[in-house]
Amino acid sequence: MGNITRVTGSIYKRKLKGGDIVYDAVAYYGRNRDGKPIRRWERGYGRRAEADHSLARMKLDETWLPSDGSSVGELVDAYISTVEGRGKERTTVLRYRGILRQNIAPFIGDVVASSLRGEQLNKMYKKLMNGGSNRGRSLSATSIWHVHNLLNGTYKWAMLGRAVSRNPTLEAQVPARSKVRGRAARLEDARQILAAAKGHRMEAPIVFAMATGMRRGEVAALRREHLDLDAGIVRVRESLASVGRKNVYVKTTKSGEPREIPLSDLARKALRVATVNKAKWRLAAGTAWDGSDSIFTDELGRRLHPNVLTDAFRRICERLGLNYRLHDMRHTAATFMLHAGKDLSTVQQILGHSQASTTLNIYGHVLKGAKADAIQALDRMLWAGSDEDAV
Repeated sequence: MGNITRVTGSIYKRKLKGGDIVYDAVAYYGRNRDGKPIRRWERGYGRRAEADHSLARMKLDETWLPSDGSSVGELVDAYISTVEGRGKERTTVLRYRGILRQNIAPFIGDVVASSLRGEQLNKMYKKLMNGGSNRGRSLSATSIWHVHNLLNGTYKWAMLGRAVSRNPTLEAQVPARSKVRGRAARLEDARQILAAAKGHRMEAPIVFAMATGMRRGEVAALRREHLDLDAGIVRVRESLASVGRKNVYVKTTKSGEPREIPLSDLARKALRVATVNKAKWRLAAGTAWDGSDSIFTDELGRRLHPNVLTDAFRRICERLGLNYRLHDMRHTAATFMLHAGKDLSTVQQILGHSQASTTLNIYGHVLKGAKADAIQALDRMLWAGSDEDAV
C-alpha cells in the first residue's frame, strides 16, 4: 500500500441543496505507491461534534485497511465478473448487471467503496421505493432486497480479498418483504382457458404446462428422451432460458435437481396433439423443417422460445377477458392438488421446489382452509360409536 505514516485528519463543513449543513470527517493515511493520498471518509453528520468523534475513532481503528480507491460501481462490477467466471447462470449475471446499471450506479456508483455507510444505503432504498429508480418507477420491497443482496454479496467477497474492511449492508435497514403467494385461477376460469386453447398452435405446450405444473422453460426444453410413456412419467431434467429475444440456451432446472411427474390423461392428450401438429407442420414445411427432437416446437420444427408460450397464453386470456399469466397456471395446479388433499411433500416434489419450506411459504394459505376439515375428521373418528355421556 505504500508508506502509511501517522494518521491525521480534517473536518469539512458543507451545505446541502436543501440548505442543511452537514460535516464530513476525513482521515489521512499517507500516500500509496503511486504517490496518491490515502483517505477514509465518514460523511453527512448533522453536528460538528459527531464528525469530531468519527475522526477520533478512525484514527484509533487498527482494523481498517486502506483501499485502492475503487468506487462502489467498480467493486460491484468486479464481483459480477468474478461470479460469472465461476459459472453463474447467464440470466442471473444479466440481472445483476441490470441492478448495477439501474439501481446502484446512479445513486452510489461513484462513492468510494471503503467509505460506504449503512445510512447511505437507507437513503438509496428509500428513493428506490419512492419512484427514484433509473427508470422512474417505484421498486417493490422484494426488488430492493435483490439490490441489497447483490451489495451484500459484493462486500462479503471484497472482505475475503481484503479489498475492504467492513460490510456496510450489515448497518442498513432493508424494507420488509411481504410473503409471496401464488395466484391461482378459479376452476371455471381454468376450464375456459383449456377450451379457448383448443386448436391454437400453442395448445399442446400450454395444456401440458397446466396439467403438470411445470415451468414454461421446462416445458419448452422437453425432448423425447424425457418421456417414459410405458411408466407414465415425464422426467424433468432441463430448462430453457433466454438472454434477449433470440438467444436461448439449456440449463438445469431451477432447483438443480431432476424430478419425475406422473402423466395425467390431460397431459397425455397434450402430447398427442403435439404429435399430430408436428406431423402436419412437417408436411407443410418441406425442406424448411428443422427436425429438432423437442416435444413442443413451432411450425418449422424449431424448439420454442419460452416467451412464445407466455405471449400465446396472454393473448388467449385477453380474448376471454381474464388476467392470468402462464406462471399462474403453476400456482393453479399446486392449489388444486392441495385442495384435493394431496400432502405438501408430494406437491413440493411435483413443483420441483428444493425445500418444503418454499412450498409452504407460497401455498401455506391454501392449507389454512383445511384446518377445520382436519379437526372435523378427528372429531368424527373420536366420537364414532362413543357415548356422549361417558365423557
